Amino acid sequence: MITWIAGRANTGKTTLGKRIKEQNENVIFLDGDEVRSCIQEPNYEINLAYLANILSKQGYDVVIASRVKETKTEITQICNPEWIDL
Repeated sequence: MITWIAGRANTGKTTLGKRIKEQNENVIFLDGDEVRSCIQEPNYEINLAYLANILSKQGYDVVIASRVKETKTEITQICNPEWIDL
């Protein structure tokens, strides 16, 4: 299962993601701000979606906290996450 927490800056995306991770040890939490520092591309969210899809296929639950601009439709096509909009 992939859950994508989306919202503007300072809306609690990371805090919520960390709380979900604390409650389930099988969750891999990916913080968009941290990933963006490694994947320096304009649409890093697309790469994040592919990564989440790979991890999900290996049996992990993936929670992502990241702002989403114009890429929500494409992300849905790649990994079909459950969206939480803050």
